[in-house]
Amino acid sequence: MLKQFKTFSGVFIILIVLACYSSVYVVKTGKIVILTSFGKALKKEHTPNYYFKLPWPFQDIISFDAKAHLTQGVEEQILTSDQNSLIVQSHVLWEIDPEQSVTFWEKISSPTEFEANLKDYLRGAQTALLGTMSFEDLFPSKGSSSRNLIEMEKRLHEKLQSEVGKQYGINILSVGFNRLGLTESVLENVHSKMNSERQLISEKLKAEGEAEAKKIRSSAQSEYDRTLAEVQGQVKEILGQAEADSIEAYRTLAKHPDLAIKLKKIESLEALLEGRSTLVLDPSVPPLDILRSTSF
Repeated sequence: MLKQFKTFSGVFIILIVLACYSSVYVVKTGKIVILTSFGKALKKEHTPNYYFKLPWPFQDIISFDAKAHLTQGVEEQILTSDQNSLIVQSHVLWEIDPEQSVTFWEKISSPTEFEANLKDYLRGAQTALLGTMSFEDLFPSKGSSSRNLIEMEKRLHEKLQSEVGKQYGINILSVGFNRLGLTESVLENVHSKMNSERQLISEKLKAEGEAEAKKIRSSAQSEYDRTLAEVQGQVKEILGQAEADSIEAYRTLAKHPDLAIKLKKIESLEALLEGRSTLVLDPSVPPLDILRSTSF
């Protein structure tokens, strides 16, 4: 009898210990814990501490990671509004909202299923967004495409937060593109278009250069003609003045014929004495006879 009592007491003590153990749960750092009772949520805790509950099966706990989760979207091809095919892969960084963790638990059957749903939402959002944009919107020939990329990521973030965040009780921290590129066929079209644009630019620059050269040549020719006309005018003016001076000189010499003869003899004598030749002439022969003259 005593032995049975000891056995019963031992079992009773073990049950009490187990009940006490199962009545305490710990919320660790980086964890969100939901206290449930027969499948219904009673409260949520995310502050690290010890908490009490009723033993199982009366109450139970569900634990989630409070850290940020990274969900990678699948790589796929999406058509732009002008029917250019893009290769796109994006990602979502998200976390469970501690204040909405009960909503998250009630909406999902498992975290794996939620990530699959999130990928579908991401795929639909980026398809809808890129389908409204043209190739020029995504990769402008002028300006920076990085600004457009940041704007697209912002719009995707807002759309997912609006559609998924409130519905599932999560916070979308960021949305980004891992890859946003062109297929091989589109790349060929882009290269062809770039070559055509470069050819047009080259022809335009060549035409502008030829027009500028023609303008410079025309300006130089005009300046040459103007300068030549000015010089010719000055020459005519000088010649006219010289002719007038000559006429005046001839008039003066006509009044003094002796002076004219003497000046002519002097001119002839200068021409005669230019070289180094030795001449023996009669001093009475003109124009040497001027040397014998004592006065003009």
